[in-house]
Amino acid sequence: MRNECTSRWMIGAVLMAAVAGPPGAAAADITVTSGKDGGPGTLRQALAGAQPGDRILFAGDVNEVKLTTGELVVDKDLTIAGPGASRLRILRDSQAPEFGIFHVGSPNRSVDVLLSGFAITGGSGPANGYGGGIVAYGQSVHLTIRDGEVVGNQAGLGGAIAVWSAGQTTLEVSNTTIAGNSASYGGGGIYAVFARVDITASTISGNTAGYQGGGIESEGSTLAFHTATISNNHAGHAWGGGVHAVNDSWVSFDATTVAANSGIAVFVEGTYSGTSNVQYRNSIFQATPDGQTVAAYAVSLGHNLFSDRADGATDTDLTGMDPRLGPLSSNGGPTRTHALLDGSPAIDTGDCTDSAGHPMAMDQRGRSRPADGCDMGAFEVADEHEPVLKAVAGLGERLDAAVAPLATAAGVKAIQDTLSGLSLSGLASQASVDGVRGVVDQENVLLSARLDDKVSSRASQLSVDTRASQASLDLWRSEEARLAIERQLVDGAGLVSFVLPAAQGGRIETVRQVVAEAIGLGDAAGVDVKTARALLDRGDARLKEGKYVGAWGAYAEAYQSLVRRR
Repeated sequence: MRNECTSRWMIGAVLMAAVAGPPGAAAADITVTSGKDGGPGTLRQALAGAQPGDRILFAGDVNEVKLTTGELVVDKDLTIAGPGASRLRILRDSQAPEFGIFHVGSPNRSVDVLLSGFAITGGSGPANGYGGGIVAYGQSVHLTIRDGEVVGNQAGLGGAIAVWSAGQTTLEVSNTTIAGNSASYGGGGIYAVFARVDITASTISGNTAGYQGGGIESEGSTLAFHTATISNNHAGHAWGGGVHAVNDSWVSFDATTVAANSGIAVFVEGTYSGTSNVQYRNSIFQATPDGQTVAAYAVSLGHNLFSDRADGATDTDLTGMDPRLGPLSSNGGPTRTHALLDGSPAIDTGDCTDSAGHPMAMDQRGRSRPADGCDMGAFEVADEHEPVLKAVAGLGERLDAAVAPLATAAGVKAIQDTLSGLSLSGLASQASVDGVRGVVDQENVLLSARLDDKVSSRASQLSVDTRASQASLDLWRSEEARLAIERQLVDGAGLVSFVLPAAQGGRIETVRQVVAEAIGLGDAAGVDVKTARALLDRGDARLKEGKYVGAWGAYAEAYQSLVRRR
């Protein structure tokens, strides 16, 4: 009897080992080669055969996986990675019975799953069911959705995603769009029950719910929004067009934009203990004309903007103000955002740290934020002049270093030899702001090297410092950022000619302005400018006649006469 029991135990152990795989087995990559619902090379077959820790990828010619028989079950630790939401979608066939797309979780073990790089669409849970796109339920589930889209799904609760757990469930969403989903009852976008939900650099928009929580419905969950956008969601009742939360839920907003949601945009019902259950920092809340931004026991951590009143506002919050938001649009980055329009009071009035005191390095689009003076909300307005200002920063020090070798004749000869080998015509292609650094440095070295050491320091400043850091900066900061620039060394006597072709975005008027300013400064420094003035007049006459080549030549000669003047 003992031997029989022992034999049965050994057989069971062998079978369990076979199911679990060999100890220390390396994770494998499994490639989906078919967009069908079942059979060799399909996603359903890959899920059935995968071992915990495996990664499921997709062949380049698979751009759609169409389900006809039922939802896909992910009950083990897996990564399912597509090439991008615009290149791959996983959907339910419109002629198939109602079912959701993914069911993530296991009743008897914890599961950690990453879904990235594809769109989930067309899921249709029953009217009283959960999660048209994804259901995450089990003993303990950690679900991450990254670089994807969950769009056009429907269910009774959680049109796009429903998450809850018998143990502990965490949902992390980043760089993802959850849009155009619907729920008969609550949570048009997300329905979360006693879960942890983190939304980062993502947009929840255009979702609807029959009752409450057009964007998100929470029951006893913790919701955290970081540099996110919650926009244009709708709930049938006035409760929580954007977010609705009950049963001691906790909600926080960091650098998030909440705009154009129906009714009370954020409605968080009171806690059992009567304490605060909402906090916000660096965020924008814009109500619809007949709506309200927030109704909750809230605590402000400062630097928020509300289009109406605000509970718990601080002296750094702005209330009753129009944030001047642009429409929800593609403003760069993987998700749509509301840009801050000119004159928005949210510009430069935020703080550059989040509610935990950590620096906010980027906005929702992935664009850098400054070290101080950040904008409120998910969108940071870029300083269009910043690249130019950085390019000319420290210009004086660089010019000093470039001119220093001119102290000796040998130094002049060495620099002239170096310059004679340069191909400066290539600088024309560097006319964008990004190319300013190289152009400024090369141009100033060129001009400095051709100055005779007998020219006064005032004339040197005239030809170098003023030419580059004053006139050129004004030019590069103009709207004509695609200016073409070319400098050519025409002979060995130290003359410099320059051409700004109008066909490439150049302006002859800019050349004229530079020369006129140089003449004025030269005159003030005691330099004889009669020849230069005459050549300037000649250039003006050619310009008036439309003879641009002649005008360029005259202006160049005028400038060169100043450089030659001793």
